[in-house]
Amino acid sequence: MKEFLLGIDIGTSSCKTIVIDTDGKVVDSARYEYSIACPQYGWAEQNPEDWYQAFRHGLREICAKHPEIPKRISAIGVTGQMIGLTLLDKAGQVIRPAIIWMDQRCLPQVDYLKAHLKRQSRGLL
Repeated sequence: MKEFLLGIDIGTSSCKTIVIDTDGKVVDSARYEYSIACPQYGWAEQNPEDWYQAFRHGLREICAKHPEIPKRISAIGVTGQMIGLTLLDKAGQVIRPAIIWMDQRCLPQVDYLKAHLKRQSRGLL
């Protein structure tokens, strides 16, 4: 009985879901987009629930066309967007939108550190 491999990529603009067989042949794939919120200039946030729902929709779409897949998945690979911050409460519930890699709200602190460390390093040389 043929087995399948499930790939999930939670990217910056969409979730891509793919199923391949163990010979490396693509069986099917799906892609669902979500938005990036910019509540202030330089901010970039996303709702983690959007990531989850995009994955669910993609997997359901694939499984609806290929009902043999769900019981024969032998491995799952997951990738995600670069550095980000998703804050959870004690119960594991999301407490605010995730701050994603393209957020720039810390630029004033970065500029301060660069200037401060540059001054210190000159004193050490």
